[in-house]
Amino acid sequence: MPGQPLPPRIDRQAVVLIHGIGEQRPMDTLREFAQSVVPAIPNSSTPLFYSKPDQLSDNFELRRLTTNEQQASFKTDYYEFYWANLMEGTKVADVWSWIRSLFIRRPGRIPKRLRWLYYAFWGTLAALFALVGLTLSWVVAAWNGLADTGWVRIVAGFVASGLLAYVNNLLTEYLGDAVRYMTPRPPNINQRQKIRQAGMQLLRRLHETDATGTNRYDRIVVVGHSLGSVIAYDLLNLFWCERSGKLPLLPVDALNTAEQKAIDLSEKRISQEQYRQAQFDLWAAQATLPGSWRISDLITVGSPLAFADLYLADGVWSLKNKADQREFPTCPPVMEKNKDGDAFFSFPTKRTDAPRTLHHAALFALTRWTNLYFSSDFIGGPIEGFGPGVENHSLKPQSTKLPFNSHVTYWKISEPESLSLLRKRLELRFPKKHE
Repeated sequence: MPGQPLPPRIDRQAVVLIHGIGEQRPMDTLREFAQSVVPAIPNSSTPLFYSKPDQLSDNFELRRLTTNEQQASFKTDYYEFYWANLMEGTKVADVWSWIRSLFIRRPGRIPKRLRWLYYAFWGTLAALFALVGLTLSWVVAAWNGLADTGWVRIVAGFVASGLLAYVNNLLTEYLGDAVRYMTPRPPNINQRQKIRQAGMQLLRRLHETDATGTNRYDRIVVVGHSLGSVIAYDLLNLFWCERSGKLPLLPVDALNTAEQKAIDLSEKRISQEQYRQAQFDLWAAQATLPGSWRISDLITVGSPLAFADLYLADGVWSLKNKADQREFPTCPPVMEKNKDGDAFFSFPTKRTDAPRTLHHAALFALTRWTNLYFSSDFIGGPIEGFGPGVENHSLKPQSTKLPFNSHVTYWKISEPESLSLLRKRLELRFPKKHE
């Protein structure tokens, strides 16, 4: 169609999946993900993908899954950024300290979507204390009357030990990962640093070129589930800061369009989809050049970033202030104005080959952000604190009605709506690279 931009030039692309909390085993999450989202090959009896050596990760437990595409198309490699082994040594005291910081506050400072959990927490705690009191009263009475037999002592010991072990496992093996990553206390800094260093190394290697200057990958999509979405956001932010000042020449027309669309979106003069198209056009115009930014999309699934004002900042205003100060990249990026009142997220550079470059928090000038969440998933939700360019999709789970249980079903075959939308936003098929 005349006037429409050409399809992106892609020979090979990569999808990086970042898993969430829990005792994850290497490759289990990635295999399940790929088995669900990889497009079927018509009239073919070959496997959807092959398991090949992962030469980019410094973890011998990992493999890359390469799709078995037709020769007329291109291939997609699936990688897992596995970080669970880097988060060790969590103590119950760490979790309880975090819980106190979340729930010992006024109800008005709790996000509305989580407020019922706030009241449920305090109600459950009160009921638990009452139950413990009644149990202790019964044990003391039974002990005084039947201590000579010893059976009360044995039963009470088993019950107490079992309950303690269960709570300890629940808190440390599941909540513990989130607590330690999202709480920058001194005991947690080393683990946070190791995770980010490993993730940055993977992104650097995905962006490498060969001896001829050809890109290893022309397009990269990062998918983060649960806590993995927070890690994904951090990694893209850090990697952008490292790379943004070294990007090749950005086409002036595409850059001007992206900035104007960002202004129009913020003032509600255009649709979100129009801004997303401007982002993609700016990305595609530079993506295949050496030294380019090849991450076209961030997809967050069941993301705690929905409650960033609770987890990452001290309230809504604190989150906004950090975004205005460019500590947290927003979508669209935070803009500034010159003396003539013109708004922009690029600025002149001293380099003679590029008149303007994007500022250090302008990641989402050319990377699209899609967020999926189930209505019953209270770990995730709509991401509204990072700008109007984040495309939020609220979905109704079809395979479970239990709260929280839907958190681990986003790419299950039993969730066709979620799976279909995820496939659509991954955009795994493009026309073959133009000659």
